[in-house]
Amino acid sequence: MELVIDANVLFAALIKDGDTRRFILLNNNSFHIPEFTFEEMLEHTKELEEKIELPANEIGLILEHIIFAGKVRIVPLSEFSNFTKKAMDICSDPDDTAYVALAMKLNIPLWSNDAKLKNQDSIKVYNSAEILKQK
Repeated sequence: MELVIDANVLFAALIKDGDTRRFILLNNNSFHIPEFTFEEMLEHTKELEEKIELPANEIGLILEHIIFAGKVRIVPLSEFSNFTKKAMDICSDPDDTAYVALAMKLNIPLWSNDAKLKNQDSIKVYNSAEILKQK
């Protein structure tokens, strides 16, 4: 399975050692994120430290493992920027625009727990419950 993965899903995988983390790390799937997602996660390191009770350097190592193990491909904005305007027309939240644009560019579904994204028919959006049923 190939999916664009929303930051909220990656945060969930980091915070809790559960089905989401195992699905990302242990299955033969490939995931794509806009380049800013990794940076955004690093910006929230302090919050993650508190929630998962690990020091920042260990959180960074986990993130690097996820990225560099080939599970998640970081996609530069330049590769999908021509889909941004259409994505803005589709989704009301500017924070979701890049994920929608990337899913449109790659012509693959988006994994997000944002229910508002289901209210459009340009891309397929799966939430975590739907994804985990497929494992």
